[in-house]
Amino acid sequence: MSEAAPAENKDAEKVEPEHRLIPTTANTAHGGVSGAQVGTVTGNITIHNGVASQPDLRVLRATDDEINEVRHHFEPPGHFRDAGRALIDKRVVVLAGPGTGRTYTARRLLVDLGATAVVDANRDRPLGSFQADELRSGEGYVWDATELGERPFTDREFTQCLGVVRSVGCHLVIVVDRRTQAPSAAADHVVTLLAPNALAVAQETIRKLSPDAVEGPTMVLKSDLAPVLADRDPPEKAVRAAALAVRVCLGELTASEALAQLEEDVEDAVAHWLREWSTLEYSFSFAVALLENQPYDEVVTHALALDKKIREAELPEDKKLRPRRVFDSSKEQLLRDVGATTVVRKHPKHDGLREETVRFERQGWAAVVLRRLWREYPMAQEILCEWMCAPAMLRRFREATRRALCAFITEVPAHDPLRVLDNLAARGGVTYKPLIASTLQHLADDHRLAPLVEQALESWTKNKGSPYRQWTAAWVYGSPFGRRDVHHALARLGRIAESTNYAAQNGVVYAVLSMLEDRHLHTAVLDQVVSWTSGRGRRNGLRPVSLALGLWIAGFPAHRPRWLEDLHLEATHPRQVRALANMVMGDDQFGDVAINRLSALAVESRWKPTSAARLVRLATLICDDLSWWGRRATVRRLARCHPTRRTELHRAFRAARRVQRRD
Repeated sequence: MSEAAPAENKDAEKVEPEHRLIPTTANTAHGGVSGAQVGTVTGNITIHNGVASQPDLRVLRATDDEINEVRHHFEPPGHFRDAGRALIDKRVVVLAGPGTGRTYTARRLLVDLGATAVVDANRDRPLGSFQADELRSGEGYVWDATELGERPFTDREFTQCLGVVRSVGCHLVIVVDRRTQAPSAAADHVVTLLAPNALAVAQETIRKLSPDAVEGPTMVLKSDLAPVLADRDPPEKAVRAAALAVRVCLGELTASEALAQLEEDVEDAVAHWLREWSTLEYSFSFAVALLENQPYDEVVTHALALDKKIREAELPEDKKLRPRRVFDSSKEQLLRDVGATTVVRKHPKHDGLREETVRFERQGWAAVVLRRLWREYPMAQEILCEWMCAPAMLRRFREATRRALCAFITEVPAHDPLRVLDNLAARGGVTYKPLIASTLQHLADDHRLAPLVEQALESWTKNKGSPYRQWTAAWVYGSPFGRRDVHHALARLGRIAESTNYAAQNGVVYAVLSMLEDRHLHTAVLDQVVSWTSGRGRRNGLRPVSLALGLWIAGFPAHRPRWLEDLHLEATHPRQVRALANMVMGDDQFGDVAINRLSALAVESRWKPTSAARLVRLATLICDDLSWWGRRATVRRLARCHPTRRTELHRAFRAARRVQRRD
């Protein structure tokens, strides 16, 4: 991928308005500190960790055919009865044991309970985010956590979700790989399955695929294919053996060809399948691999966008892209060519409507297609990355992109495995920051690459010539991943804050405010911010960053987030908040911002109760005693820094005293 560094210094001041956390004007603050520009705080500022809203919880609803399939063509795995009893008694069961048909078993368990619907819950939603109004009484839910790493959910998340499920009156089956992935709170809910007999699974599949002609395929299965089926082979292999036996009886394959396909490794099968594909087929297969089991119409839209990007990249600069013929390739033909299929199912949100999802016919095909296309076509990597990380893709399928990046980094040999993330970190804007933070967290936790992750963050932190990388590092340190060692994270944020670049400083402000969402970190965070206001930061960006944080923590901005208001930091940590408020008021430029806000609140307090309450709260942070003598001494002190604004200060404190006496 090409490096984006040349543009980042030129555009380093371009930060999205909704994420401008350091107030700006055209003035330069503190002489050489070009990044910390101060003035009136404007804009609808939002502070959050990743995405603005949660994706839908209900993503797939099992079809009638899928329900009938598990009801009439099911070979129970080992410990199936234990799982059924646990689900009845506790309403939530955790199924472990890869290669045992866990998802298929989960559906059968819910069908046996008489669930009115079997719904796949969105794997991109944390378990602790399940809300009662998103679930329906009598329904059964399957939450697949097999690709969510070593820590798919915590004790607190499980306990919270268990309470929600019981209050609604539904059932939930959680699918993991290993028992050890479940936290201690879920230990009594875990059942480790054993793979069912592979030959029995194959025979059940034949009865489903060829109900009117069972004997012929069964004979082929037992005589030609059974020798390569072990008793505890994964059900997926048994299902393929049954399908091949049916094709032999139909004359589509010989027994030897069927045996060869059954023994063929999935890597070799994909390599053989990819020969002589067109650009559209490559694009569609990559889209299906990334977004398997997602709505077909969305997958096609993204596949066509990828196809267009690839064809544009292949054109000479003086040529224009010719549009594809509208009827060039039918849906059925395209699906057949890439080995995919679709399933029509009831819409997960709108009763009476249907949707169509797409997947590869062979299980495990998607992961191999992703890796192979990335590894075998290095010239396409830049295009594929641009497509996966496009804003439209990240808004809807950020976790799918994260899983793909983790696979590329850990499974495709490379001298610089984090090159893709490094290039994304060098770009401006907040689009890529949550993706990078999430990817690094999973690399450290799930793939035991913590030293590599720390090395990358250290490099981004110290890279003075790359403010966007510093901004990215700040975002990561402010995320739940960075907060695990809060003192280490704050030390790194302090180093980044020393930058004189606005983007890097803005990232630190955002990160520190994000840390305040965790109430256990308040004391450490506030003490650190207060220490940054010392004189040692005057020659770099550390003091301006601390003063900008003081504005937000004390509550001066008009568009302060509601969650920050609800923390009531001035009551729980009065010493630190008062110190920050007075530091802000005593600064010749940041103090102007605070005085402007006090003056505006003083005017609004005459008719707006919320403004009156905020005015009193801010005034008492700066002046303990709002009586005439008390506020006179405070105004005299502040007027030394703001000699031209003495009258405004008198009016603001007088208005605060008037409101205080009135209340």
